[in-house]
Amino acid sequence: MPIQARVLTGEHEKQQALSDLWKGVTQWRIWTALAMEDLRRRYHRAAIGLLWVTLSFCAFIVVKALVFNRFAGSLEFSFAIYLALGFLLWQFMNGVVTDGADVFVSASNWIKGVPMPLSTFVYQSIVRNLVVAGYSSLVIGMLLLYEGHALSWGALLALPALVVLVFTSIWVELLLGVVSARYRDVKHLIQTIMRILFFLTPVLWVPSVMGRLGEYTYWNPFANFIEIVRMPLLTGSVDSFHWIYVCLFSVLGAVVSVIVFMFSRHRIVYWI
Repeated sequence: MPIQARVLTGEHEKQQALSDLWKGVTQWRIWTALAMEDLRRRYHRAAIGLLWVTLSFCAFIVVKALVFNRFAGSLEFSFAIYLALGFLLWQFMNGVVTDGADVFVSASNWIKGVPMPLSTFVYQSIVRNLVVAGYSSLVIGMLLLYEGHALSWGALLALPALVVLVFTSIWVELLLGVVSARYRDVKHLIQTIMRILFFLTPVLWVPSVMGRLGEYTYWNPFANFIEIVRMPLLTGSVDSFHWIYVCLFSVLGAVVSVIVFMFSRHRIVYWI
């Protein structure tokens, strides 16, 4: 293929990929409806429906707080709130990563049968996980009231942190969706890695009392994303290192994800 033709083809693929991402955003009614339908089907005929999410989250926090409180050391804040916030954020990120590894494969019938932007299914998955996180966050609200934990103005720093987290979740699902569609073993590898990382991420334990293991958390992306949301709510401030790490990770990851999607988008329908 002549160099000029290759350049034109590459430019066309770039435009198609970016157009797919934008068109997916504009079809928010579709991916919101699909996400809610997934959740309704999952809790079909359950007497309390999605409130099972809240109850199961509450039960987990109560049991884990009782068991792991001894590993908390001396804290200036409630370990139960620390644990609840950490597990809420981990639950969301774990859902994003594991769903991302299957996002295009699970939607193969839609992709092959309906002319829709592929990004629609990424946004659908993100919304589904956000709704689940929203129901779980009811427990956080109850804990804050029960413990009498007063939020400072610094807690507002959690809002931009959540925006960055959602933005990162989009490109993570996009990247994992493409790679897993091509290589099916990636899905099972990711599930195994996530089980291990749960215990290496400060959800059930506090870094300051874990010695060398606590130092490792500075290089754990999951730990950094948890800290930029959790610490403002607990203490009203957050170490600038976490923000620098998260921003670099998010920007570089987004660039890689868009490039991979740009050159693989037209092949996904054949891989699934």
